[in-house]
Amino acid sequence: MYHGWPAYAVLLVVLGLGTGIVVISINSFAASMSGYDHRYVFNSIYLGLNVGVAVGTSIAGFIADINITLIFAANLLLYIAFLAIVLFFYKDLAVVHHPDHPEETKRIKTGRRSQKQFMNVLVICALYLVIWIGYVQWQSNIAARLPELHMSMEQYSFLWTINAVLIVIGQPLISQIIKKAARTYKAQINIGVISFILSFVVLMFSVQYAGFLVAIVLLTLGEMLAFPAIPAMISTIAPTGQKGAYQSFVNMSSTIGRAIGPVIGGIIVERSSYTYLYIVIIILMGLSVFIFHYLLKSI
Repeated sequence: MYHGWPAYAVLLVVLGLGTGIVVISINSFAASMSGYDHRYVFNSIYLGLNVGVAVGTSIAGFIADINITLIFAANLLLYIAFLAIVLFFYKDLAVVHHPDHPEETKRIKTGRRSQKQFMNVLVICALYLVIWIGYVQWQSNIAARLPELHMSMEQYSFLWTINAVLIVIGQPLISQIIKKAARTYKAQINIGVISFILSFVVLMFSVQYAGFLVAIVLLTLGEMLAFPAIPAMISTIAPTGQKGAYQSFVNMSSTIGRAIGPVIGGIIVERSSYTYLYIVIIILMGLSVFIFHYLLKSI
């Protein structure tokens, strides 16, 4: 109802706080679900999130054409609908801790100390932060790059349409990759980050739209593998009773990455070029996944 200055800025902070609480709570709730493989649960959340983004973006365009202020009313209705779902359906779901995942069972039997578990979580979150620094370049600095190459905003939007479609229809492919080549969370994350790196390698040599199409496919494959696996892996590491606190680090890592990524990318592009930006992202991701693999060798 009040979206002028400075009300918009203040309420945006409130919205960010509320969103953070909701995301952490959902991940914590998922980590405590009994009778399900954590990989399946977190992948379902990831899939639902991306379907929501795709549908929401499409609907928002039609609503904005009518009246931009109706966007706020539509969001209000969606949050009310979500609240109703929580009130009527969440209360009957079982959230008793049940270590039915083999990786989690092994972890509990080894009796690792909380300090070691916490350090492992920090390593995973550091990798997640670096991934988001690279990922957010697509939504900021790379978007500004396309007009320089005489590509339209419609073409840029189509890249994200491909991203959303692949996430939905590519689930069977991801399932096969997990079964045959990425049976552990660490392997799944490693393959995902390698796919991220390859997407930026392709961008280094892309001046035609076809190159960006290949790069977005590799980027999508990377996020489909890495993004659901990271909170799921942390869920298996976190001690019983502290899963919610550990999931908060996942959200903080992605938020920090989204916040500083565009700034870091913008500075690099202004002072050098896009090629150097891609090289820096490749090096950061390469070092991060090496450190992640080396320090978590025993997991």
